[in-house]
Amino acid sequence: MITIKQLDQCSLSEALQVWNGGFSDYYVPIQMSMEMFIYRFAYEELSPRLSFVAYVDDHPAGIVLNGIRLVHGKKIAWNGGTSILPEYRRRGVGKALIDASLQIYREQGVEVATLEAFRQNERAISLYEQKGYQVVDILSHLELTDACYPFKHNDGKAYQVKKGIAFDLASLQLNNTILPWQTQWTSLRRDGESLIIMDNGKTIGTVLYKRFFDENGKLNGIGLYQFDVESGRQDAEEIIHFGLNHVFASEHPVRLFAFNLPNSNQIVTRTLKEAGFALKHEQVFMIKRL
Repeated sequence: MITIKQLDQCSLSEALQVWNGGFSDYYVPIQMSMEMFIYRFAYEELSPRLSFVAYVDDHPAGIVLNGIRLVHGKKIAWNGGTSILPEYRRRGVGKALIDASLQIYREQGVEVATLEAFRQNERAISLYEQKGYQVVDILSHLELTDACYPFKHNDGKAYQVKKGIAFDLASLQLNNTILPWQTQWTSLRRDGESLIIMDNGKTIGTVLYKRFFDENGKLNGIGLYQFDVESGRQDAEEIIHFGLNHVFASEHPVRLFAFNLPNSNQIVTRTLKEAGFALKHEQVFMIKRL
C-alpha cells in the first residue's frame, strides 16, 4: 500500500536518503549532503509543506520537491525533482506523488505547473504527459571551457547598457513567456547579475547571468540564465552579440555556459554554438495549466 506524507511531517534524513537513493543512477550527479539539501529549499524557494514523501508498506520509496511563486500576478508551481528508489519503480509511486502535487497546486490556486525532465527519460515524460503536462520547449545546457571574449560586436551600432542585480529584472518582461524555474530572477536573487540593453533610452534586451569565483576570489566561470530581446527587432542578432560580449567578458580564460537555454530562443542558441559552445545535455520543459 502506498502512503503519501507531506515532507514537513517526515524526517529530513529519511527524505534525503530517498532523494539520493532514487538519483543514484541518474543522468547527471545530483546527490546532496544534508547541508546542500537544506540550502536548496531556501535558495530555490522549495517548500517542505508542498513536497511529499511516498511510503510503500511503511518503507520510504519516493520523494517529490515542490515550490510555488507569484510571477507577474500568476501562481506558478515547479516540480523540483521526483525521485523513486529503484526497487519501488513501476509500482505506482511516481503517479501517487504527481497526483498529490497536482492536488496541492489546485488547493493553493496555482495557474501553471512546470517541470523539466531529461530528454532521454522517456518513462518519466510519458508519466507527466498522462497527468496532463505538455512539452513546450527543449532546454539546452551549452558549455565552452577555457574561453575569453568569444564574441565580436560591430561598434557601428551604439547601444547603452545598465548593469545591476537580478532584482532589476523583476518588473521587466519583454516577451510574455513562462521561463524555467531555475532561470527566473528569483532563483538568482542573491548573487545573480543583470544587463539591460537600451537603444535611445528604450529597453530592447535583458540578460540574467552569474559569475563564479574560486576560494581566492578569482573569476573561474560565467553562466548565462536568460537573454531576452524585444520581439520584431531587425537588429536582434547584433543586440545578442553585443550583450554576450559584455556578459562573457573576462581578463583570462574561464568556463562559460548557458543553463536551460530554450531552443525557441533560436538566435541566442545559434550564436553560442557558432562561437564553439558544445551541447552537454538537453531537457524538456513541460507545463500544465490548471
